[in-house]
Formats: sequence, C-alpha cells, structure tokens
Amino acid sequence: MAWKAFNVVGVTYKDHPGETMRRVDKIAKYAKQGSVFGLVRDPSNEYDFNAIEVRQYFKSGASIRLGYVPRELAKKLAPAMDKGWEPKVQFGRKFIDKATCEVKGFQLRYEEN
Repeated sequence: MAWKAFNVVGVTYKDHPGETMRRVDKIAKYAKQGSVFGLVRDPSNEYDFNAIEVRQYFKSGASIRLGYVPRELAKKLAPAMDKGWEPKVQFGRKFIDKATCEVKGFQLRYEEN
C-alpha cells in the first residue's frame, strides 16, 4: 500500500468577527513523530457533508482536533470511511516560518485503501 501526504487545514479559524485564532499554536508542541493520529468523519459539519476531522490521541485517552482533511480529499475518503474503512495515519512534518520560528501547519500521511 502507498502512503499519501496531505496538509491539515483549519488550523486557523475565526472565533469572533475580526479575531483569528490559531489552534496550531496550542498543539504545536505535541504533534511529532510517534504521536497517534486518527481521521474521524464529521457528517454533521454545517460547511461540508464529507468533512473529516484530524484528531490527535493521547495516552490518557483524551484527544484534540488538529484541523480537517482538505475538502477535495475528504470528498474522496468519506464514502470509504462511511463503509467502515479506518485509514492509518502518520505524522508527516511541521511547516515552520523561518523568520519567526512559528509552526504554521502540519502535514500527515495516510495509507491508501
């Protein structure tokens, strides 16, 4: 099976008009090689029926939403997930702004069905 990479979207969002929140700031220190990630369908998402959350799981059993699978990829993966396919997900890499050293995003890889 082949591994395919994708960039996690939705790591920034508008919490209040005019205010951009960066979820990535809160989780940058946790997402790394060896972390456990999963993709979870979110068919009740008001913006996209095919939405798939990217979640990170911790040893405690807790999880956090990192963001979402990009819309076009979610459109492809959602039907298979709805039929029971559970994709394996691995950490890819962090995108870091060289000027500020801030984490700007994440890339994950999934094993194709």
